[in-house]
Amino acid sequence: MLQQILQDMYIDPEILAELSEEQTQVLYYKMREEQIRRYNVWSSEEEKNPPPRKKGRKKINWKLGNDGDIWVWVMGEHRNDIPYEVLLEEARQKEARRLAEEELKAQRAQQEEEEKRLQKEEEAKQKKLREEEERLAKVKQELELKRRKAEEAAIYASLKEARLAKQQEEKLEKERKEAERREEELREKERALLAARKCSASGYSLLLKRSEENRKREKELEKRLTERSEDLYMSVSQVRAEQVKMVEKEKEKVEQIWQVQLRKIKLADKNRAMIAKRAREEVRKSKTLSQDMDALTLEDLLKKNAQLNKSGNTTNKKRASREDVISWYKSVELPKGSGLKKGTKIPEKWFHGCINRTQAAELLNGKSTGSFLVRLSEKVLGYALSFKDSERVKHFLIDASEETYHFFGTDQINHKSLSDLVKFHKERPITFSGQEILTDACGQKPGIPDYKELF
Repeated sequence: MLQQILQDMYIDPEILAELSEEQTQVLYYKMREEQIRRYNVWSSEEEKNPPPRKKGRKKINWKLGNDGDIWVWVMGEHRNDIPYEVLLEEARQKEARRLAEEELKAQRAQQEEEEKRLQKEEEAKQKKLREEEERLAKVKQELELKRRKAEEAAIYASLKEARLAKQQEEKLEKERKEAERREEELREKERALLAARKCSASGYSLLLKRSEENRKREKELEKRLTERSEDLYMSVSQVRAEQVKMVEKEKEKVEQIWQVQLRKIKLADKNRAMIAKRAREEVRKSKTLSQDMDALTLEDLLKKNAQLNKSGNTTNKKRASREDVISWYKSVELPKGSGLKKGTKIPEKWFHGCINRTQAAELLNGKSTGSFLVRLSEKVLGYALSFKDSERVKHFLIDASEETYHFFGTDQINHKSLSDLVKFHKERPITFSGQEILTDACGQKPGIPDYKELF
């Protein structure tokens, strides 16, 4: 059956479900080995017949050194290369300079905004002064025009009416005084305007003074920029030193963890080597006990495998129905006395009919560790051994396709009868890892036995 599965690289899912975990892993391992073998055969054939090279195909030619290997330049090891520490130092200085320049740029922008605001206020004041001067000049011109009209009117009035001269003269005198008063007010306003101009001039001088102060402030900021750059550089250097210390501590921790893991790995390797040694010794002893395997030579094994590959049992290769299994047992196994006590027609206590995994687990439920039963498989023409372990019930598929009885897998011992297989594993474990020793046979439930349909 194994040879047929490896030949087709396929196993029916229901047959796979009948295998135990160990048998499943063995099957996967053998299938993987077969894949690797086929690949190696294909690879060797491909190497014998390499593909033709295409003409004019572009390729890369690596420069070779004196030793014949690819020429490599390691940065920082040449005498003309700048050391890595110097590059880091320059990068930190540039970063500190950049941060300081950004701070100075922000302060300059703030100062420029303040100067623009003061300039706008000064321009607004100048505009108001010009408007006031224009208004005063217009009022003065109107007063001058009125005074001239009054003088002309007085001259013409003295010629026309003498009697009204005195009144007119008084009126003119009054108007003259009023004009003088207004002229005096005008002169007062002009003096006020001159004073305002002087204030404006003083404001301009104040603006110049502020500009001088700004230049001094810029120098002070430049000085602060240099100091700030140095402070930032020192802080960056300090942070860098702390990071280096942290990295060194982390390396030490990783080294300690790695040493612990290395010791654990070495211990695990040692344990695996011991287990493998014990497994090889167990297989060697098992092979010694198998007379069939001792009698075969390498040529016999190769011939046997070739015959199996050519004329494998097709009934075992495919999934069988319950009726097929029962018919197979009656026609093939029953005449050989499989499952019966030697020389009688009485079934062994551990022998059961065609039941599934669930029914077998129910029978073994509550039994002691080491209890077992052998049942007809529902999926293939063969048997299944159900074993009560400490934690669960294990199921092992028994191959009966080669006129012998053995568990599914490689390097398994062939037995002439089903009873011999059970007897052998009462002393030897089924698997080296599980150490399954058959101790107590699990019989039938009270009532009709499950193998009634077989006889």
